[in-house]
Amino acid sequence: MDNFIPDEMRCDLIKHLNIINSEFDQWTIRRAQKNHIDLFGKEIEQGDYYYRLRIDTDFCNDIKMTTYSMELFLFAIFAPSPKWIYDLARYENMILKDKLDSKEKNRDLMDKIKVGTGERDNVWEGESG
Repeated sequence: MDNFIPDEMRCDLIKHLNIINSEFDQWTIRRAQKNHIDLFGKEIEQGDYYYRLRIDTDFCNDIKMTTYSMELFLFAIFAPSPKWIYDLARYENMILKDKLDSKEKNRDLMDKIKVGTGERDNVWEGESG
């Protein structure tokens, strides 16, 4: 079956979906080790590439989609309102900023609790090293 969303656009739209999900809930592309049936009833044959979203630690609960099914899914989400993509871009920027701020805070905390620097006790007492 021919693709109706160009590869580059499909990849970009999937990146949008992944940004709004946690880092543990990401769409990935896999090669089937065995036959599967995707979310919409399409057959995924061994050796075919398909999209997968982990739901939990049990692989049998993963959401699996053929490229065609993923395109239908993306079309259903993004086509009704192309403006939604721009709203999503603003939301993505907020999420990325929050992630960067969080990483910076974690880095500062790790710097403060380094063992063996002699600064550890002073930092907790509010003194500068």
